Amino acid sequence: MQVFHSHSYADTVRIAADLAKALPTGTVIAYLGDLGAGKTAFTAGLAKGLGLTVDVTSPTFAICNTYRQGDVTLHHFDMYRVDSWDDLYSTGFFDYLDTGAYLAIEWSENVYGALPPDTLMVEISKTGEQDRTIEIYKKRGGESMILAVDASSVTAAAALCSGDGAVVRSDFLHNGLTHSETLLPMIRRVLGDTSVADLDAIAVTVGPGSFTGVRIGVATVKGLAFDRDIPCIAVSALEAVAYQFPEENAVICVVMDARRGQFYNALFRVENGEVERLCPDRAVDGAALAEELVAYDRVIVAGDGAQLFAPLFPAGEVAPPQRQYVTGHGVALAAQKQKTMPAAALMPVYLRLSQAERQLKLKKGES
Repeated sequence: MQVFHSHSYADTVRIAADLAKALPTGTVIAYLGDLGAGKTAFTAGLAKGLGLTVDVTSPTFAICNTYRQGDVTLHHFDMYRVDSWDDLYSTGFFDYLDTGAYLAIEWSENVYGALPPDTLMVEISKTGEQDRTIEIYKKRGGESMILAVDASSVTAAAALCSGDGAVVRSDFLHNGLTHSETLLPMIRRVLGDTSVADLDAIAVTVGPGSFTGVRIGVATVKGLAFDRDIPCIAVSALEAVAYQFPEENAVICVVMDARRGQFYNALFRVENGEVERLCPDRAVDGAALAEELVAYDRVIVAGDGAQLFAPLFPAGEVAPPQRQYVTGHGVALAAQKQKTMPAAALMPVYLRLSQAERQLKLKKGES
């Protein structure tokens, strides 16, 4: 969200003109604000910023005023008298959406459900006789927006998702443990023109996995969320993988290579699209895990340790490579069942001591 403060008509025009210079062709701008808030003044600024040398007036009686100069067209709507879908259709609104022209819509609250999902909302509030607060943000259709991040293993992933888990944009990299260089650029690509400040929450895998990768992921999210007071959601990397099999009716055995013959593991039963955790995240011996899995009729083995574990449990179905790793979408889906927390409370979860910590204990003679 962008927030501006105007102290005059000229200020409002200037703010709008500066905004217009960066708008993609065909942008829909929808106003929220009381009578006399300055919606027409803002439209005048848009026209100026788009290079239109025209006199902008309120389209109260005409419903739509069109300003055209060269290759630039701006349709200025007033929806104050629109009370139904029939009224809206009669304005030609939907035809204008497909023309590539800019649209500026006053009294947009009357047609909010018809606005495209990427509409730019401009909310103008009176704070004094001439003073205005102008808030600019993307329409989200009442849905929350969640950024989901993973850097817990050799792969890295990020996704921008709606509150119900639907993916807006996602990215995935499998190029080694270079997350310190690749994670932030990936997040920027996924966010696109969505501001970090507009996020309702950030979900991140907090372990188990690579000690360095988990730390990078958690630290990155804390840095994004802390100053902006964005709630965070801690997600198990193992659980995020399990959510990638909604159509299966099976036990999902997620394994990550923990070295020294062990695996980070958790078991999940997926049935009719619901994911049920069967055990906590743990570090377990591969042979012992294989013996435990004999009790289940159908087992799908997933996770970055799937290929390594497969020979120990030949009866298991090994997930295809594209579903073995954590994805941003999986993180977002797993986050739906978790509670939010402040960024300061977000911490990595390690199931074992790091190699450096183990070596230190050996030097001290501790077992």
